[in-house]
Amino acid sequence: MSRFLDTSVVVRYLTGQPPETAMEAARIIHRVDDLQITDIVLTETAYVLRNQYRVAREIVVDRLIALVQMDNISTYAIDERFVLEGLYKCRPSGRVSVADAMI
Repeated sequence: MSRFLDTSVVVRYLTGQPPETAMEAARIIHRVDDLQITDIVLTETAYVLRNQYRVAREIVVDRLIALVQMDNISTYAIDERFVLEGLYKCRPSGRVSVADAMI
């Protein structure tokens, strides 16, 4: 049975904040098999990391790429190759957002 990752779980996992919630997010991400992530969750996560946590664009993209490439995580309703291609294209660009890349 697949389970879907929520934006809040991904944000907690990537930021480590708050620590208790981040530990639970890490436990889910590292121990649950067959997790799925949507392009919307990736887009929302990028937005929160950039705008709320002020994480540099390149770091955000690198973290999302690493997340998508985890063995137990698959992309939902969109081929992982297209997600990665979009993320790689928006990483060096100041004009292409993660949302644009997912479209």
